Amino acid sequence: MKVCLQAMMEDSLARQGRRLFCWFPVVLGAGSTFYFVLKAEPGFWMLFVFSLFAIAGIGLYLIASPGMSCPLIMRVAGAGGTVFSAGFLLAYGEAHLQPPFPALPYQAVWIRGGLVQSELLPPRPVDHPSVNRHPSVERWRVTLKKVVFETPWDERLSPLQRTLRVTLKPGDVPEVESGENVKVRVILKKTPPPSYPGAVDFQREAWFSGRAGGGRAFSALIHVAEPGPHNGLFSRWTTLREHIARHIGKVLSGQDGAFAATVLCGETSTLSSQTRQDFAASGLAHLLAVAGLHLGLVMTFCAFTLRALLVTSPYLALYWPCRTIAYVSALVIGAFYVALTGFHLPGLRALGMACLVILAMLTGRQALSLRSLALVALALEVTKPSRILDVSFQMSFMAVMALIVGYEVLRTPLSDLRQRSWMWGKVGLPLIFLALTSLLAGSAVLPVSMAHFGAFQPWFVVANMAAVPVMGFWIMPLGLVSLLFMPFGLETIPLHMMGWGIGLVRWSASFMAHAPLASLPVPALPSWGLVLILTGLSIFCLWKGKARFAGTVLLCVGMASPWLQEKPVMLISSDGTELAFRAHHHLYVSSHGRQDFILRSWQKDFALPVSTLPENCRDHFCLLSSRGRVIMWMAPSGKEEKTFPEEAFSCPRLALIVNFSRRAVPCPGVMTIDRQSLRQEGSWAVYHSSRGGLRLLSDRQQRGYRLWVMEPGQEGDPGLPLAPSE
Repeated sequence: MKVCLQAMMEDSLARQGRRLFCWFPVVLGAGSTFYFVLKAEPGFWMLFVFSLFAIAGIGLYLIASPGMSCPLIMRVAGAGGTVFSAGFLLAYGEAHLQPPFPALPYQAVWIRGGLVQSELLPPRPVDHPSVNRHPSVERWRVTLKKVVFETPWDERLSPLQRTLRVTLKPGDVPEVESGENVKVRVILKKTPPPSYPGAVDFQREAWFSGRAGGGRAFSALIHVAEPGPHNGLFSRWTTLREHIARHIGKVLSGQDGAFAATVLCGETSTLSSQTRQDFAASGLAHLLAVAGLHLGLVMTFCAFTLRALLVTSPYLALYWPCRTIAYVSALVIGAFYVALTGFHLPGLRALGMACLVILAMLTGRQALSLRSLALVALALEVTKPSRILDVSFQMSFMAVMALIVGYEVLRTPLSDLRQRSWMWGKVGLPLIFLALTSLLAGSAVLPVSMAHFGAFQPWFVVANMAAVPVMGFWIMPLGLVSLLFMPFGLETIPLHMMGWGIGLVRWSASFMAHAPLASLPVPALPSWGLVLILTGLSIFCLWKGKARFAGTVLLCVGMASPWLQEKPVMLISSDGTELAFRAHHHLYVSSHGRQDFILRSWQKDFALPVSTLPENCRDHFCLLSSRGRVIMWMAPSGKEEKTFPEEAFSCPRLALIVNFSRRAVPCPGVMTIDRQSLRQEGSWAVYHSSRGGLRLLSDRQQRGYRLWVMEPGQEGDPGLPLAPSE
């Protein structure tokens, strides 16, 4: 039996052939993911064990010879162990190379630093409290680096190694170029923790992106005349992008100009929340993220146009390699476009793929293959292992992988269809290609999109069939022409013509977003559900043979994971100002602060209608009951009473006390969450226990003790200089 199983595994691995190489980025990403899910930083012995595994894997791969009983299994096991260990060690190295979070002052303080980027924020929702105070006033946000606090006790501190994002006063327009020194009076705050245990970890994102926190300005942004060390190529390039975005906004006003600035120079800050919602609900959100589609359209247009111009000359057509010149020039223009749009991760992935595609076309090899995709993924993961957690990384690679595999399977039927008639070859087949591309890429991205954004868009194929042709044949060509004419001041006409197509795409997005069942809310997926989805998609696309359908089982289980896991009955924010109670398929919330973001996050993750708690819960206290478990909540009200109704102190019937007031409740032995618990553990989630009671889970218990999770009472690295030696 054992011999038979080994023979079957050996035969199955042999049938994979070169496809086995495509599993390298998957295994490398699994090793990196294992590091991120740990509850504590690995110590010396764990690092030693993983290093030993990596060396042992190399040795196992080298000693496997054809004369052994199962050499291919040994080689795959050795290579897999080495790559998995390498992913873990690379993630550990990247995390420990990041500078620590600095301690930010509590009081308002003057700060001075170099301007990295300035961006116009989208308008706030109509129901936001500040809209009535500042109607139709622009709001800008600036990113500063090498920040210094201008206070007497901080004058000896070195500049911050992380960046700060500061929201300026309404109406304050930064008229300073990137790279210049500026100063502003702000009140700062560190990156907030997750809104509840298991939610999105913003502190981890800030740790690997180099951010220290944010703040709100209390003064106008002041330009400091002194030259600083911040001017450089990156700053000048950022200034160029900002100038192009502002110039586009002068020609195309409103959201048409915001869309044009997004696809031409990667400036997405001026997109309104309504535009983002329309594109997300219609399945066209990928048009707002510069990725493979945009780069492919740019390079295709440039290659086709340049080759057509070259072959108009008989001499050039006979003696010059017009095809090679066109392809290489298109690649150079594509690299310039990726740089102009900000070197975003999807653009870098697409540029890497484009380099391999151009190289394959020039050498007569297959243009698109899974091996080229695996090479690009390996390069990105090795240089920055934390990219495996990025939603754009996951979505872009899943979409391209599905396209490559899908067209490999459908190559023969589509070729037969091309030979059927002229109508099929010239009209029907392009429409089929467009529908297939939208269906394959959208179907692969849909589960990942559901996991990260909590929405299901059933009409994405129809929306893409209407919008993508307009992008490819109208918007992007005219956008490139306008960029080419912009140095000569002749870009007005192309931009206006580009705006006609943008208006059509925006109308399509709005129409599909308001169609019946356009966007269905989906509860947030747990982390293990997302892992199952990514693993299932990888198995289904990469494995050869009938065993690939095992990936669909993992995929289905991962998509059903929101309904398979237990949901909390109560959520408490880390500052105690927000509380939510789940009952009767509703989420009852009470807000004592202005944490709108937390409430919106809870509503999105639980996909439930939101109602307010009874009035007595907000003013005094209340008793909440779920499955016979009674929870008493004492709100942090300013007009607190000294006496309570007698039924409030029926201690035997209480399963939990949530006490955010300054009053003491004489119920010893009852589980209690108070202000001290919040300071030590962060946010809390309350679950039903299988033993008949309640189970508490804190953010500290969920995330553990990691580099990006501050200890209780810790505010960050003070950055003090070393004491002089005696």
